[in-house]
Amino acid sequence: MKIKFNPSSEQISLIVPPPQPARLYIPEWYKNIPSFATNNNRPEFDVNNGKANVTIRHCMPFADSFTTGYIQESWQDMAFNVVKDENGEEKLNFYTPGAPDMVSVRLNVQTVFSKEEYYPVEFTFHPPWTPELPKGWSMIYTSPFNREDLPFRVTTGIVDSDSYTHANIKSNLPFYLKQGFTGVIPKGTPLYQMIPMKREDWEREIMPHDPDKIEKVNTPIRNFFWGGYKKLHWDKKSFK
Repeated sequence: MKIKFNPSSEQISLIVPPPQPARLYIPEWYKNIPSFATNNNRPEFDVNNGKANVTIRHCMPFADSFTTGYIQESWQDMAFNVVKDENGEEKLNFYTPGAPDMVSVRLNVQTVFSKEEYYPVEFTFHPPWTPELPKGWSMIYTSPFNREDLPFRVTTGIVDSDSYTHANIKSNLPFYLKQGFTGVIPKGTPLYQMIPMKREDWEREIMPHDPDKIEKVNTPIRNFFWGGYKKLHWDKKSFK
């Protein structure tokens, strides 16, 4: 499968880096998590249940969330601060140092997330590169997975990117800033994650409880202290 990224302008093609594989943006805090929950980062075993003291670093579904799809990074700094207007009311402002524009604010706010967690101000990113996917595929746009360390949150949307393949520079992807954050979000920060999705019709079927099926899947995994899922069930995902 091939994905093409189309620039929204000639300026974008010259200045703004295109989306990169998400695996290039694995956060440092995740890399620094030890594999085993001990001071010396070595395995220990519970004599009562035979389990080792593994950490979330052994969880492949969690790891996959950081490496699936593509990331668009910020191509310039952006700053936010709170100021008081002439009536003494607080106002959230944003600043960017140059062109092409990366951020705008919408006047007609449709607050999606909790006002206790996020400022009730709807900002938008202007996606500079538009994905072009094969027929029958759509693109999921969302906040970078498991990146609660980022001071903003992007709304999730799905675009049929097999036909909508070119957008202008003023296309909008809404996001909200976390309450209490002021300061600079530096150039190179991951803005949003894009994950291709094949459009297919699905029909659900509710199955009865099957203990034999459960044992058939789970017993082989328990033959390993750790990594059973990775050894027996996990498939490597490739995004280049």
